[in-house]
Amino acid sequence: MDNKLKTGILLLTLAIPVFIWLFLKFFGNNNFELPVYYTEGITTVAHCTSNTSPHTLPDFQMQKANGESFSSKVLEDKILLSFFLPDRCAENCELALEMLANIQSVFSQEQAFQILVIANGQYTTDELMSLKSRFNAVTGKWNFIQGDSQKVDHLKKCGFVLSSDQENTLILTDSSQRIRGYYNGIDPEDIDRLKGEIKILAYMQEIAYHD
Repeated sequence: MDNKLKTGILLLTLAIPVFIWLFLKFFGNNNFELPVYYTEGITTVAHCTSNTSPHTLPDFQMQKANGESFSSKVLEDKILLSFFLPDRCAENCELALEMLANIQSVFSQEQAFQILVIANGQYTTDELMSLKSRFNAVTGKWNFIQGDSQKVDHLKKCGFVLSSDQENTLILTDSSQRIRGYYNGIDPEDIDRLKGEIKILAYMQEIAYHD
């Protein structure tokens, strides 16, 4: 298939959810809103507390793959897609990273969109740099970060509200750092849905900016 035709089909696929959202917004009841998770906080999650309602990501600091410090402050006003590396990045993990590489390419011009991959202390700096290189992570668009295993586990459970068995899960948060969706990172259909919902969040953010 011609590359131009492939690009056209991809753009049309991404545009359809936005057209539906716009139609429902202006001509009917909009039932295509993305949900906001944990609107009452996360009081039901054992040993976790949330200072906001709805729940938002907490501030955190870790280290980038290149050894530089990383602060979650840089994520303010960003649409963020996050993925926690399992203890060992095997076949499914690599497939999820391939999906992220594709998403990075699709949204390369979307300034408000970023990707974050979070690793625990079992990964070396060289291993993270190797993954960053293999999957063509663009500096400033896609960060690989690492922290102490206990700190990462707490962030995973109490910040992103993930259980230990959700190894392939991608988490979408909006510019207010509210959780807006969970997706199976190795399921092509779920990835297509994710792309559409990123597009909707980006459009909603643009509209809010100009209001």
